[in-house]
Amino acid sequence: MRWPGQGKLEARIADLEARAQSYSDALTTLIVNAQSNTATAVPHATAALEACAGFIGRSFAVAEVEAPDTIKGALTPGCMSLIGRTLMRTGDLVLLIDTSGDGLRLLPAQNWDVRGGADPMTWRYQVTVAGPDKIETTDTVPAEGVLHFRYAFDPGRAWQGYGPIGVAVLAGKLSAEVAAALADEASGPRGSFMPIPVGGNDPTVASLKGDIKGAGGAVLLAELGDWDSAGSGAATWQQQRFGASPPDGLIMLMQRATLEVYSACGLNPALFTSEGETAAREAYRQAMHSCIAPIGRMVETELTAKLEGNVSLSWAELRAGDIAGRARAFQSLVGAGMDMTAAAAASGILME
Repeated sequence: MRWPGQGKLEARIADLEARAQSYSDALTTLIVNAQSNTATAVPHATAALEACAGFIGRSFAVAEVEAPDTIKGALTPGCMSLIGRTLMRTGDLVLLIDTSGDGLRLLPAQNWDVRGGADPMTWRYQVTVAGPDKIETTDTVPAEGVLHFRYAFDPGRAWQGYGPIGVAVLAGKLSAEVAAALADEASGPRGSFMPIPVGGNDPTVASLKGDIKGAGGAVLLAELGDWDSAGSGAATWQQQRFGASPPDGLIMLMQRATLEVYSACGLNPALFTSEGETAAREAYRQAMHSCIAPIGRMVETELTAKLEGNVSLSWAELRAGDIAGRARAFQSLVGAGMDMTAAAAASGILME
């Protein structure tokens, strides 16, 4: 018998259980499965997503933070990297604002529960923070007491963020399933058979099966039957390799799935592939103005609103890597008749 509201309660429980499955839990599962040679299709554990998350995380780690000293001290490279990486991986991150000590501290939440109305500033958070010896759960904290970063969200569930793979579900699933299939291929036995002559029937099949399972790249001796029978002889005296041999279609599917993940994360695949310096420079430029800067602007907005101080982020250090491209743009604008000062500003030669 179901009571009114039971469906909503069950959905809420499922949501909380999903939040409890953190990245570290998924990683632990992968390690256990690796020891038992069982591949698991976990979208957040693919190399393609890690490449994107690592790129954004490292970019945020070198961001120049302009903020009051009391705030700037808490926005360490490690904290900024965590923000960038998590927005790429899961798209949802809560940092508890702790002012109980000598200065401001931002504590990453393991999981959290959100209640409140339609206005985000009325939301109330119950935050769980994990430590080496114990896990602490706070009482209800107002919205001003946490930083809540969301990469994307459904208007019907605005309090829950989604990452690129959370939105592009099929891309993440495809990448994970193909990676798991290749992992299964690679985790099988491997080695070489070396034929040897035998003078008749020999009941060694069971023993040979055991040897194959534990081959580990070794050479196994396989009896061929009567050495003197027709068709046998020195021509067959050569080892035969066995082991992982994934079909070309699976390899091509893996490559395509990887590109799908890059696209979902808003990054040009040329950042991670050897398509030439020109393509890499253009991909780098695109990443700066189409991925890093927009995400940075969202992070700036949340930091400024909650930390009661103007916070701005810039990536002058990263932009310096594209100085050649901006110089060419400057030259083209000046050649077209634009004033040098205006051309320098438009091309980014003059940085704040």
